Amino acid sequence: MPNYFYTDANGNKQGPLTAEQLQTMAKRGTITPDTLLETDTGHKGTAGQIPGLNFNTAEPSPSTKTSQAVPSMQDKIHTAQATAKQAASQAGDWAKKEG
Repeated sequence: MPNYFYTDANGNKQGPLTAEQLQTMAKRGTITPDTLLETDTGHKGTAGQIPGLNFNTAEPSPSTKTSQAVPSMQDKIHTAQATAKQAASQAGDWAKKEG
């Protein structure tokens, strides 16, 4: 297997790295699919072109998304309706007092 070199955020060449080290860096988010790579045999490309390299993603998985405490649109509508009813009730009470 070839050794890999990558270009860091400052434009410096780092390495040599094994495929296992690249995988660890990808999972940690140190390298991204757009990170420039070069092998010790002279092949150049991006980390995203390496088959089987799994990257840390900022997006939660679909199963995680549904369990997060983020209000759904239906929850927001329900809250808005409850707020409107409460405001109307308070306005009615105020009108009775003033009338």
